[in-house]
Amino acid sequence: MSEQLTVLQVDNPNEAVMLLGISDANMKLVEEALNVHIITRGEQIQLAGEESAKEQATFLLHALLKVIRKGINIDQRDVTTAIEMAQKGTIEYFAELYDEEIARTTKGKPIRAKTIGQREYIQAIRHKDVVFGIGPAG
Repeated sequence: MSEQLTVLQVDNPNEAVMLLGISDANMKLVEEALNVHIITRGEQIQLAGEESAKEQATFLLHALLKVIRKGINIDQRDVTTAIEMAQKGTIEYFAELYDEEIARTTKGKPIRAKTIGQREYIQAIRHKDVVFGIGPAG
Protein backbone atom coordinates (compact mmCIF):
# COMPACT_ATOMS: atom_id res chain seq x y z
CA MET A 1 0.00 0.00 0.00
CA SER A 2 1.79 3.12 -1.17
CA GLU A 3 -0.69 5.67 0.15
CA GLN A 4 -0.07 7.42 3.44
CA LEU A 5 -2.01 6.20 6.49
CA THR A 6 -3.63 8.63 8.90
CA VAL A 7 -3.14 7.50 12.51
CA LEU A 8 -5.52 8.29 15.37
CA GLN A 9 -4.50 7.44 18.93
CA VAL A 10 -7.15 6.56 21.53
CA ASP A 11 -6.37 7.31 25.21
CA ASN A 12 -7.47 4.02 26.73
CA PRO A 13 -8.84 0.60 25.72
CA ASN A 14 -12.36 1.38 26.99
CA GLU A 15 -12.63 4.33 24.60
CA ALA A 16 -11.46 2.10 21.75
CA VAL A 17 -14.11 -0.53 22.57
CA MET A 18 -16.87 2.10 22.69
CA LEU A 19 -15.69 3.74 19.47
CA LEU A 20 -15.35 0.48 17.52
CA GLY A 21 -18.68 -0.95 18.63
CA ILE A 22 -19.72 -4.58 18.95
CA SER A 23 -17.73 -6.64 16.44
CA ASP A 24 -16.40 -3.36 14.99
CA ALA A 25 -19.91 -2.54 13.72
CA ASN A 26 -19.41 1.22 14.17
CA MET A 27 -16.23 1.20 12.11
CA LYS A 28 -17.89 -0.83 9.36
CA LEU A 29 -20.58 1.87 9.10
CA VAL A 30 -17.91 4.56 8.79
CA GLU A 31 -15.94 2.55 6.22
CA GLU A 32 -18.98 2.01 4.00
CA ALA A 33 -20.32 5.55 4.26
CA LEU A 34 -17.06 7.47 3.81
CA ASN A 35 -15.20 5.02 1.55
CA VAL A 36 -12.18 4.59 3.81
CA HIS A 37 -10.41 1.52 5.15
CA ILE A 38 -9.99 1.42 8.94
CA ILE A 39 -7.30 -0.71 10.58
CA THR A 40 -7.36 -1.06 14.36
CA ARG A 41 -4.45 -2.21 16.49
CA GLY A 42 -5.21 -1.90 20.19
CA GLU A 43 -5.49 1.80 20.97
CA GLN A 44 -4.32 2.89 17.51
CA ILE A 45 -6.67 3.45 14.58
CA GLN A 46 -5.27 3.83 11.07
CA LEU A 47 -7.23 5.22 8.13
CA ALA A 48 -6.46 4.47 4.49
CA GLY A 49 -8.13 5.91 1.42
CA GLU A 50 -8.43 9.18 -0.46
CA GLU A 51 -7.13 12.22 1.42
CA SER A 52 -10.51 13.99 1.60
CA ALA A 53 -12.24 10.82 2.83
CA LYS A 54 -9.57 10.24 5.48
CA GLU A 55 -9.89 13.83 6.65
CA GLN A 56 -13.67 13.54 6.91
CA ALA A 57 -13.36 10.21 8.78
CA THR A 58 -10.79 11.70 11.16
CA PHE A 59 -13.13 14.60 12.05
CA LEU A 60 -15.94 12.07 12.52
CA LEU A 61 -13.91 9.84 14.84
CA HIS A 62 -12.72 12.83 16.88
CA ALA A 63 -16.35 13.96 17.29
CA LEU A 64 -17.38 10.47 18.43
CA LEU A 65 -14.44 10.33 20.86
CA LYS A 66 -15.45 13.72 22.28
CA VAL A 67 -18.89 12.31 23.10
CA ILE A 68 -17.41 9.10 24.56
CA ARG A 69 -15.10 11.18 26.79
CA LYS A 70 -18.17 12.93 28.21
CA GLY A 71 -19.16 9.52 29.62
CA ILE A 72 -21.90 8.87 27.07
CA ASN A 73 -22.23 5.43 25.51
CA ILE A 74 -22.68 5.63 21.75
CA ASP A 75 -24.49 3.15 19.55
CA GLN A 76 -24.96 2.62 15.82
CA ARG A 77 -27.71 5.24 15.69
CA ASP A 78 -25.29 7.84 17.08
CA VAL A 79 -22.65 6.81 14.53
CA THR A 80 -25.19 7.06 11.71
CA THR A 81 -26.17 10.55 12.86
CA ALA A 82 -22.50 11.55 13.02
CA ILE A 83 -21.92 10.19 9.49
CA GLU A 84 -24.87 12.20 8.15
CA MET A 85 -23.57 15.33 9.85
CA ALA A 86 -20.06 14.73 8.48
CA GLN A 87 -21.44 14.39 4.96
CA LYS A 88 -23.42 17.64 5.38
CA GLY A 89 -20.38 19.42 6.84
CA THR A 90 -21.93 19.99 10.28
CA ILE A 91 -19.90 17.43 12.26
CA GLU A 92 -18.45 20.13 14.55
CA TYR A 93 -21.92 20.43 16.16
CA PHE A 94 -22.25 16.70 16.87
CA ALA A 95 -20.77 16.72 20.38
CA GLU A 96 -22.97 19.68 21.35
CA LEU A 97 -26.07 17.51 20.83
CA TYR A 98 -25.10 15.57 23.95
CA ASP A 99 -24.45 18.58 26.19
CA GLU A 100 -28.06 19.25 27.10
CA GLU A 101 -30.04 16.74 29.11
CA ILE A 102 -33.80 16.92 28.53
CA ALA A 103 -34.96 14.65 31.34
CA ARG A 104 -34.20 11.30 33.02
CA THR A 105 -35.96 7.96 32.83
CA THR A 106 -37.34 6.26 35.93
CA LYS A 107 -34.06 4.32 36.14
CA GLY A 108 -32.03 7.54 36.02
CA LYS A 109 -30.81 7.26 32.43
CA PRO A 110 -30.50 10.69 30.77
CA ILE A 111 -32.65 11.54 27.75
CA ARG A 112 -30.93 13.70 25.15
CA ALA A 113 -31.70 15.01 21.67
CA LYS A 114 -30.13 12.77 19.02
CA THR A 115 -30.33 15.08 16.02
CA ILE A 116 -30.05 18.79 15.34
CA GLY A 117 -33.78 18.84 14.48
CA GLN A 118 -34.67 17.33 17.85
CA ARG A 119 -32.40 19.81 19.60
CA GLU A 120 -34.07 22.75 17.84
CA TYR A 121 -37.49 21.32 18.72
CA ILE A 122 -36.58 21.07 22.43
CA GLN A 123 -35.21 24.63 22.40
CA ALA A 124 -38.42 25.86 20.79
CA ILE A 125 -40.51 24.08 23.45
CA ARG A 126 -38.48 25.71 26.21
CA HIS A 127 -38.55 29.23 24.77
CA LYS A 128 -41.96 29.53 23.06
CA ASP A 129 -45.47 29.43 24.47
CA VAL A 130 -46.88 27.23 21.70
CA VAL A 131 -44.95 24.80 19.48
CA PHE A 132 -46.42 22.51 16.82
CA GLY A 133 -44.63 19.34 15.74
CA ILE A 134 -45.64 18.11 12.30
CA GLY A 135 -44.45 14.93 10.63
CA PRO A 136 -43.92 11.23 11.28
CA ALA A 137 -42.99 10.06 14.78
CA GLY A 138 -40.23 7.56 15.43
